[in-house]
Amino acid sequence: MGGLTKAGGRDRLLWLLLLGVGVFNVADYFLTLYALSRGMREGNPVMDMIVDTVYFPKVKLVLVPLLLLLLWLNRQRVGKRLYVYVWIIFIAYFLLMVYYAWLFWEVFS
Repeated sequence: MGGLTKAGGRDRLLWLLLLGVGVFNVADYFLTLYALSRGMREGNPVMDMIVDTVYFPKVKLVLVPLLLLLLWLNRQRVGKRLYVYVWIIFIAYFLLMVYYAWLFWEVFS
């Protein structure tokens, strides 16, 4: 039988969620740069402290993907609660993308 096992299906879902978070993170980086160039401010107070430094792209484009990889590599050790945490992060980034869509539609158009 060629079906996925339950654990294999969960791993595939986790991989897709982590990939989605990674894509959302890269989109957030470039959309943030665009919004900043249009006079907006960074909404995340932690990132706002480094947004005008060389650390901003390093955190967004290097550190975050490395942390996502670390989560993937340690998924067995963390256990099922990792899926809940990653879903929360995925949904938060998705909502951020919805906000960007509204922002660009209403404010920048």
